[in-house]
Amino acid sequence: MALPKMKKLYYSISEVSRITDVTQPTLRYWENEFPFLQPGKNSAGNRIYKESDIKLIFLIKYLLYVQKLTINGAIDYIQELHDKNALNEALDSFYPPKKGAEKKTTETNMPATQEEQVNQTNKPQESAKEMHSGILNLLMKIKEEIDTLNHELEKIQYKLD
Repeated sequence: MALPKMKKLYYSISEVSRITDVTQPTLRYWENEFPFLQPGKNSAGNRIYKESDIKLIFLIKYLLYVQKLTINGAIDYIQELHDKNALNEALDSFYPPKKGAEKKTTETNMPATQEEQVNQTNKPQESAKEMHSGILNLLMKIKEEIDTLNHELEKIQYKLD
């Protein structure tokens, strides 16, 4: 399945956020971290994203959330694709996944680094549901840690009073 036909030349950050299911603050952060993600700005100073920017966001999302690369690892991977003149082909292989559907992108669709080839051999593809479940579990663990820290702070506050 290909990326749906884009009806506009440029998209606002809120539209891109809805299309990619990536929050606006995350998009702004990725702008600072990924040198290839540099949307333009209109005369009012608002970000304007092109179709290629949206495809790049899907690639970044895939590398970070499915492949579990670090930001630096994703930057290196994208740079490697660029150096091999394979970035446009990789971007074209990404599209917005349907909710609940399994990811269609496999290692054979994407050029892989040697390390990824070793680590990803025979790894089953995660469905969107599994990815969201993993994120939910991570958020629950973070909440537990925050609750523990709050409890410890309350003990300290009690001792100080």
